[in-house]
Amino acid sequence: MTLKMNEIDADEYYDSIVANAVYYGVSIFLGSGQHDAHTCRTLEEAKDTAKRMSEYYKNGRTPLIYAFDKLGRHALVTDGERK
Repeated sequence: MTLKMNEIDADEYYDSIVANAVYYGVSIFLGSGQHDAHTCRTLEEAKDTAKRMSEYYKNGRTPLIYAFDKLGRHALVTDGERK
């Protein structure tokens, strides 16, 4: 499949959002439509918040970290390849 000039690879798109993030959001699903969410200024702060949330909520769920760019676009922050 050939990409059109205005199409880009999805990984490249999301990686650019993460690279240009102006803030981060951390969220964990608590069940029954309930979430606990926090906003962080840096990725390090977001990772620390996610770790503390995992320790506090022992429900087997993993907190998710999202990066937000100045246009409000968001992407899931991953430690490796996207699946």
